[in-house]
Amino acid sequence: MTSIAGISTPVQHIFHQELERVRKEARERTVAAVRRKKTSIVRLKANTLKEKVTGENGKDNEIKLEQENENCNLIKAEQTEDDNNPFATATSNDSISPITQVQNAIQQALITSSSQLFTTEGSVSPIKVDDTQKYKGLKSAGKRKRNKGVGANWETANLPTSVTKPKISSTPRTSININRGHLAALQYTTVLIKRAREAVKAKANMNVAIMNVRKRLNDMELWDFVDEHLVARSKVFDQAGLYGVSFDLDFPWDIRRDAERLLSKWDSKDFNTDLMRGVETRTGTNKRRLEFKIRSLEKNSPIVKANYHGQGNLYNGQWWPLQICTIRDGAHGCLEGGIYGKPGAGAFSIVLSSGGYKDIDNGNVIKYCGTAGKEGEVSAGTKRLMESHQLENEIRVLRNSAMSAIHSAYRPEKGIRFDGMYTITSIELLDPETMMHRFTMERCPNQDPIRHQGLEKRPTEQQLAKLEELQIRFCG
Repeated sequence: MTSIAGISTPVQHIFHQELERVRKEARERTVAAVRRKKTSIVRLKANTLKEKVTGENGKDNEIKLEQENENCNLIKAEQTEDDNNPFATATSNDSISPITQVQNAIQQALITSSSQLFTTEGSVSPIKVDDTQKYKGLKSAGKRKRNKGVGANWETANLPTSVTKPKISSTPRTSININRGHLAALQYTTVLIKRAREAVKAKANMNVAIMNVRKRLNDMELWDFVDEHLVARSKVFDQAGLYGVSFDLDFPWDIRRDAERLLSKWDSKDFNTDLMRGVETRTGTNKRRLEFKIRSLEKNSPIVKANYHGQGNLYNGQWWPLQICTIRDGAHGCLEGGIYGKPGAGAFSIVLSSGGYKDIDNGNVIKYCGTAGKEGEVSAGTKRLMESHQLENEIRVLRNSAMSAIHSAYRPEKGIRFDGMYTITSIELLDPETMMHRFTMERCPNQDPIRHQGLEKRPTEQQLAKLEELQIRFCG
């Protein structure tokens, strides 16, 4: 059987079955054409004989009639014999009969058409778009024209300017083996989205249908089996999938943001779901021979620098299990400190946490204390905040679960969460001796709400379950 490079064994089997069927039909058409040609020649001879007999008389005509009848009988006998081998050819050009010439012409045409499908080595040659019309029986030829990858209808879709068209949608479908269960799980997402749209349109069971979509997106965020080929095959990037949800106002704002986040993450081919990626944990022993955990970032692990102003690639509600993970992703630059900045540039980010400071957290407005100075000097962290107030820079604000629930209803249940951008509006001096200052910070407008409660809160139930698995793995 001819091997076909780049095509899986089941597809090769289907291809050869279709090719054999086409060849069989071609042979049958060839035999029928030869028979029709032979029959027309016989009829032509008979008509010629009738004309000669009608126009002439005498004994010579009778002899000619007998000779022509013998010739007709020979042609019929030759037709019966050649039916067993419709592609038989003559050994000499001088002895080629009209019937054999017809056979040779048809045979040559068949060989020419077959050569368009196969090269001399037996491998499949590229099939042009026009060839798909010529070989309609070949399923693979039709697929080469149709399969333009997931999202082939992007050209005709009305794309909103706020959401970027995913690049992964142009990835062609390949013959790579894909787990059918994983593919079905990803494709079922579009089914849930369709049901939610129908429920909104019918105004029936909307809450249940939308909740199913929300839960599905939270699950998908931690699926470790998703890859580039699975996304391309599932059509989850189509307008009926995540892309359509990202700008569909029928869905709540948190679902639209989560869908947009998955689009961006998977489109950049980031399929890593390990919450502790790039973090290594070692066990140490102190003087009392008590074990303790030491965590650090791996040397070869990619790290995003946090010395920039603004939100960057972070998104509202982004969550991490530990503060060291915020350093890895460029949200904060200190392993333990609450203020991260640079002299002359001000503060880039702060973390609301415990520590005995007189912080007041009212959500959109917070009062954040700097650090105590020495000998009447302002501390380095306090200086960075003062510089930000002068420069009117926006500061990233993260909330840690170590905050007291009494002092803040906005703290996450576990871990640390990014809650958007804030600016400093005023400064007050609390203690002249330690030069302790407190800064009033207001949340910048045009941001999504803080995801601290309700159905949209972060961390999600799925993230908390994953964190519990990590604690068992690292802490026993």
